[in-house]
Amino acid sequence: SWTASLADLAGPEFLVTASGSTSGTTLPASFRREGVIEPDKGDYQPGETALLTGSGFAPGEVVTVQVVHVSGRNGGSGHTPFYVSANETGAFTTTWFVDPDDSLHEKFLVTAAGQGSGVRASATFWDAG
Repeated sequence: SWTASLADLAGPEFLVTASGSTSGTTLPASFRREGVIEPDKGDYQPGETALLTGSGFAPGEVVTVQVVHVSGRNGGSGHTPFYVSANETGAFTTTWFVDPDDSLHEKFLVTAAGQGSGVRASATFWDAG
């Protein structure tokens, strides 16, 4: 058994090998440490504020958060990246204003990327109106 350390800043990519007394050594298998980001709702009205909660990042690290349209149409306000700091457990809470200027009937993608750990997370939500 092995547990990844949140404080490990060597990167989110890992290789595992196993060796058995009968089977011998296996080929390496790769896996990736992923973070989590979740909106508090799946659908917002124009003018509401989305509460975004993230976890799985390194303690105290700066996390880049960005919300964009899934359609690629990002001409409205609020689509530039912004930054939050993870707490001592690697979690954070932040908000994003669902600006009525371009949000109605749109699906959004929120991403979070740890600047030190390289851990990434993503989720989607709507402004279905």
